[in-house]
Amino acid sequence: MLLHPALVKLFVKLRVARVRRIFSGRSTRRLVMSILGLTMMALWLGTVALSFAFGARTGEPLDASWISIITLGLLLLGLLGNNTDQVLAFTPAEVDQLFPGPFTRRQLLAYRLLGTLLGTLAGGLIFGIFLRTFAHTYVLSALGAFLLLAHVNMGAMVIALVRQGVAARLYTTTRKAVIIGLLIIVGVAAWWALAPQAPPIEELLAMKDAPAVRAMLLPLRPLELVFGAASVSDALIGGAMASILPLAMLLSVFALDRNCEEVMLEASRKRAQRLERLQGKVKLTGQARSRRLVRLPFLGPASVIVGRQTLAALRGSRTHLLIMLLIPAVFIAPSLIAPDKSEAIMRNVFPIFMAWGLFLIPTLFRFDFRAELDHLELLKSLPLRPFALVAAELFTPVAIATLLFLGICASLPSGRDAIQAYPWIAPGVPVVALLIVAIENLSFLLWPERQGKPGNDAMAVSGRRMLLSLARFSAIGIGAGAAFLVALLTKFITTSINAAGLGGVIALFAIDLILLRLIVVAFTRFDVSADLPE
Repeated sequence: MLLHPALVKLFVKLRVARVRRIFSGRSTRRLVMSILGLTMMALWLGTVALSFAFGARTGEPLDASWISIITLGLLLLGLLGNNTDQVLAFTPAEVDQLFPGPFTRRQLLAYRLLGTLLGTLAGGLIFGIFLRTFAHTYVLSALGAFLLLAHVNMGAMVIALVRQGVAARLYTTTRKAVIIGLLIIVGVAAWWALAPQAPPIEELLAMKDAPAVRAMLLPLRPLELVFGAASVSDALIGGAMASILPLAMLLSVFALDRNCEEVMLEASRKRAQRLERLQGKVKLTGQARSRRLVRLPFLGPASVIVGRQTLAALRGSRTHLLIMLLIPAVFIAPSLIAPDKSEAIMRNVFPIFMAWGLFLIPTLFRFDFRAELDHLELLKSLPLRPFALVAAELFTPVAIATLLFLGICASLPSGRDAIQAYPWIAPGVPVVALLIVAIENLSFLLWPERQGKPGNDAMAVSGRRMLLSLARFSAIGIGAGAAFLVALLTKFITTSINAAGLGGVIALFAIDLILLRLIVVAFTRFDVSADLPE
């Protein structure tokens, strides 16, 4: 039997439990937020679906040939990345209970494929809303989106199994060749676009119709027939043709099932480690080495928390740190390739990118209360002053954001000029970073959630996150607006821009102190027995 009855029952029970989890919980505040989040998500999806799916079209659908290019891009991302085996990952509980059970490899694989199929179907219904512009009706876009995601998911499974079956060196060599080829293509395209006699954008877009490109996209062309279908018969024919490749990849997955168990176990182990990193559980492996942790005398014993969070950031976010350090290259490259265009690029892109980065960095490095969910009970029992403990928890992400942001500014001529012309920018960066981190932590202590938990009532969680994001952005806007009013008043009194900027920074710092006091109250009143999520 391909799918064991016990696995079918488990699959159904898990889905029912996820629905029940939305309306259950020990905290009334969390239950209310889940219901509000689910309602918000349903209203948003319903509004978007009605407007995109059944709204009056003002023109013809977009060129469906872009669908095959989008699919190829997603498949290449799976080949270049290291997380393609996540589609075969199990939760730690499933690994402990199912793998030693009386189930064959193919039955476990079929159980996992059943979950992937359900996720692909739900993703197709949602993704089809945004691909509505490529089809005549929403039904066609939903069908095409389902088949597109089936290509991507089945391709990820085949890549994961083939990677396990072939030599690691061969797979690595293939990945390097693909990466080098893509870099060459991007470099040639950038040089061509920035050349003095650059071709118009229409000529660049027309390259997708070149014979070589069309031959490479030939296996994915049936997807275009689904989106571009003008009748039911055309849609059925296109859907049947577009189903051939995913079905062939599905048969390949079962044919390669001898590697399946190893891939599933390895993927499950990686998922467990990733969840531990997201939740702040850093394991110390290998021989212990004596390192002097960061010590801040004004925090007293709480400085040990700063050292622990800093060490966790250095060990768990090296990739994020590397990406942030490479960001200045994005702005330095135009001045090297096309010096005559670099000034315009810097003037138009730099302020937007810096504002985006200043909001992104504090939320990316979650080494504060957001990584201490399972340690809150221990933190509450420590003989430390609550304010010192809160300051120590927030120190690491604020320090990382400040150093990275000021480092990026110092690496660029326009950034150095801005800091010299407006000295209040340097002290303003940590104040703004503290504002963002403090609001993030305050919302977390009021409505905590586990990061990256698989299968965690996705609709309610997504809606709750949207609601909390709206609340956080509103709080940031209120704080920034109050500081801006203080800056305007200072400018009116002193007629000095630098004095106005300094006044705004002082106002933001006062708001930060208020937020820190609110975090202390939220942390003190946090009830581990009722507020801690499952």
